[in-house]
Amino acid sequence: MPLLLKKSFTRFIVLASISLLICFVCAVLFGSIARYGFSAGSVKLDDFINYTFAVLIIVSVFVGFLKDSHVRVNMFSKWRSNLEKPFFRFLYALPFVAIAYLSLPAIQFSWSIFEGSREANGLGGLFFIKTILPIIFLIIAIFLCFKNDDANT
Repeated sequence: MPLLLKKSFTRFIVLASISLLICFVCAVLFGSIARYGFSAGSVKLDDFINYTFAVLIIVSVFVGFLKDSHVRVNMFSKWRSNLEKPFFRFLYALPFVAIAYLSLPAIQFSWSIFEGSREANGLGGLFFIKTILPIIFLIIAIFLCFKNDDANT
């Protein structure tokens, strides 16, 4: 994968994560002030906080992977030759592809009913949040397969 593409994609994801984190903090702050200061609350705001938290958790895994700051055990890949490393990277990518594939029926059902909040009067669009996980996992699998061990990224 071209280094420039990876760096620009990483920059975009990190900036989007920071923006989402700012929205999350503002929503939590506003929700807390409204609830405890004025005894007012909103189910839609609570759903927004839950949805943004879920997306932040999913995307933080992806950002950690992109910035190569995730925890890993390299005791198996340390002794591999350069010819074997692509095969083992492919094996490492298989669980991500399996999770994405196994989640497809649940996501298809979620899209078929346009799943929303469990709460009455809640925020819709839960099917979008459920779709993010397999997309992120497939992108991680693609990045794993095309990872260059020699580049200092």
